[in-house]
Amino acid sequence: MGVRELLLLGKQNRGQQALGRFFRSGHALFNLFPSVAFKERAPRWASRVAEHYPLIFGLSPFAHLFVCSQDETKFAVIVTDRPELVPLKSANMSEFVDDFLRNQSVLDDFFRRLDFEALVMRLGPLDVEECFYPVPYPALGGSGRLETFQKGNAWVHLEILGQSLGL
Repeated sequence: MGVRELLLLGKQNRGQQALGRFFRSGHALFNLFPSVAFKERAPRWASRVAEHYPLIFGLSPFAHLFVCSQDETKFAVIVTDRPELVPLKSANMSEFVDDFLRNQSVLDDFFRRLDFEALVMRLGPLDVEECFYPVPYPALGGSGRLETFQKGNAWVHLEILGQSLGL
């Protein structure tokens, strides 16, 4: 199952407004979108990994990126707040969804479900291209505590974060 089929499945199961978004507690816990060239959306980040993972197809509420190979047979997650590339063992999109996106410990720990829900209560739900991030960034002396988080455009956040990390 490719990204396009996954998006169609999301549309069939969750209605028009939920295209490509999966829900937990009534809010999007992550956002999937049709694969695009990584360098077009996050060039500062793509320069480090685009040789092996040239496509980006998803985003977490904390701006972690879901990336894959051109043929969608190798998958990874870029944990942007560390930053760290985490290769996954998934060999296709269905395995990525089943093994990673539907894994309860991933949902609770990696996606920080409880923090996400607290931020949604305080700041409101995220729009499709938004994420939560600490202000100021820990790399610039911020504490990273939940009460310092704001929400905004994920791509702008990633550009500024990348600059502050020296990418």
